[in-house]
Amino acid sequence: IRDGDEVLPCSELMCEISSCLVALFRPALGQITLSTACERMALSACRRRALILTAMELVTQTLLQAFDGRSEGQLSVALAPERGGSALLLVEDNGRGWSFDTKASRRIVSELANVLVADISCRRSAMGGTETRVQFPV
Repeated sequence: IRDGDEVLPCSELMCEISSCLVALFRPALGQITLSTACERMALSACRRRALILTAMELVTQTLLQAFDGRSEGQLSVALAPERGGSALLLVEDNGRGWSFDTKASRRIVSELANVLVADISCRRSAMGGTETRVQFPV
């Protein structure tokens, strides 16, 4: 494992992994359309891993829960810096909504949020499904 303090880019990898997860689940779920908007950002290797793994868990849970029983849907993943030295990971869908219904998923995201020193919130999305916001300092 590389030096955990080495600063590495996040954005391209975030978009690629989100796309690969949708492609992996698409045959079982149907036509899921992914939109990504990942602005350039770099984090230490340790925090980068935590961010990417958080996004993977959120996208996976969205695919498994929000689109269960549907033949199509929309999923959006965005990563952007914000004012005041923080950044926002936003995962949003137009599915039937979902929650961290498994103890394991809730624990995974919570532990990763600790590494990022992040605040996580979920609410109803303007798209009609769930919006999960992960705000963290950069």
